[in-house]
Amino acid sequence: MSTDSPARVRTAPLSAAERRRFWWSAPPLLVLVLAHLVFDLTGGGYARVGAGLVAAAPGGDDPRREAVVVAALLAWAAFAVVWFVVAAGTGWIAWRMVAERVRGRARRPFVIFLAAVALAGLVHLGVVDRMEPALYGIFGVTLQALIAEPAVGSAQVTVVRAVVATINGLSVLIPALVLAAAVATALPPVGGWSEVALVHRARQVRQVVAIGAAILVAGILHMGAWTQLAGATLAVDADHALDLVAVAVTLYWGAATTLMIASFYLPMGLRLSDLARGVMDAQGIPEAERRDWLTARGLSFEPSQQLPQIAAVAGPLLAGPVSGAIGAAAERVAF
Repeated sequence: MSTDSPARVRTAPLSAAERRRFWWSAPPLLVLVLAHLVFDLTGGGYARVGAGLVAAAPGGDDPRREAVVVAALLAWAAFAVVWFVVAAGTGWIAWRMVAERVRGRARRPFVIFLAAVALAGLVHLGVVDRMEPALYGIFGVTLQALIAEPAVGSAQVTVVRAVVATINGLSVLIPALVLAAAVATALPPVGGWSEVALVHRARQVRQVVAIGAAILVAGILHMGAWTQLAGATLAVDADHALDLVAVAVTLYWGAATTLMIASFYLPMGLRLSDLARGVMDAQGIPEAERRDWLTARGLSFEPSQQLPQIAAVAGPLLAGPVSGAIGAAAERVAF
């Protein structure tokens, strides 16, 4: 096997075998499509319950309730800022990972892939906005509550609407960049597989998992803050009722996005393990020494050696309950 540097950049057009590496993006995309289909079939109750509670809200001037609304609005704004910062960092790192692997004509399929995924996502957002399926309720219930809320002016509603629309649009582009980076890590090194190349690639795969988890956790936390903002406009009993459903919604999407990360990382881990066995066979590493050899090079994918990655994969799943706990703590402070 070659010992060429793993940093060598591919510039020639991708071969048919190399283009097939784009199939590594299929499992996360299929999980996402399945999650949308299931939510459209089962998640309509959030919009119905939320709209009913907002319509029945007593309104009027209640300084304590308005203080809760203002606090919830500021909390949402804080999570929005966090999301933008994480999105900027994630997008920059993901694009750098692609640029490290491919340039020139080799990069064209990645640009086409990125454009296709982003376009499909934006079209889906347009369909959701027009047809208002169950997914629209996540946005629509809070927007309806803010429009009816005396403590929030029309100018503020316009700004909030623009911020959420921007986040929704970038929520398509940034994950598409992460998927492109994931595909780039699936490409074989220009000089062939070697110990150095394999260690470098395993590190890149973990980086993909880390940045993917970061943007998805930020997204779930923002979703939680957004849905709890609707509850803040209601009376206490109605607030608790809506928050119960809202936490379930964030838990659902947290589970879905966790499965998206796992659907890439687990098969890739198995692939890297197979490649590591090939490298060890070529180097004549004795069977009794292989476990230590893998651990020393960061190539062990045993659960006991994967605690940071397990935490990253589970991050979106845990973000929903964390968001709910933050909202409940804020309510206790306010009252």
